[in-house]
Amino acid sequence: MRIAYIDDSIENLEVMELALADDFEIKTFSCEDKFLNQDLSTFSAIILDIHMPGKGGFELYNDILSSDNYSGNPIFFISSDETDEIVVRSFQLGAVDFIPRRISLVELKARIQSRIEFHSKHKTIIEFDGLKLNLSQLSVSLHGKLVKITFTELKLLNHILRSYPEISPKDEIAKSVWGKDYALDGTIYTHISNLNTKLKGWNYEVVAERMKGISLKKR
Repeated sequence: MRIAYIDDSIENLEVMELALADDFEIKTFSCEDKFLNQDLSTFSAIILDIHMPGKGGFELYNDILSSDNYSGNPIFFISSDETDEIVVRSFQLGAVDFIPRRISLVELKARIQSRIEFHSKHKTIIEFDGLKLNLSQLSVSLHGKLVKITFTELKLLNHILRSYPEISPKDEIAKSVWGKDYALDGTIYTHISNLNTKLKGWNYEVVAERMKGISLKKR
């Protein structure tokens, strides 16, 4: 799981990086603009310091929501300011959680992990670089145009997008898509080829790495 943490304090950045490095891939930013220039869809979660000079965490939150490459992944606010006004505003804006600075390391990791997993399991609309997967309507669109894919292809695409940027082992794909412990390589590769053909206008493609699994990569 890849986490982005934005804070104007270098000391806070170093402490957070050290605290989470064993469980997450964490990328820290002291500059808001540099962070916004990243592909935000590659982060499993985003943690924002609230009080920063210039653009504070609340303003940065709104910039993230308006970004074309934000995919809806969980956003946390963190602060030593635990006044009711700050905490309530954090949740009113739509953050999944407010993290106090004095939180224990065990609780911090548990909160981040649980929020990411809940979001991944329950979101019904996935948007990624112009591709929109709507599970409630069982539809896929690319740059606003509907794409006709089979239900099996929909399940395969759903699993790969939820796992991105990590590689999905083939046995994991088989359970998620076909409900079995194993699926023939030929079956998997055929569906991958069909998906890539139908999504040829997309900047990404589904790639099968024989010894590793299935992943999503830029064309």
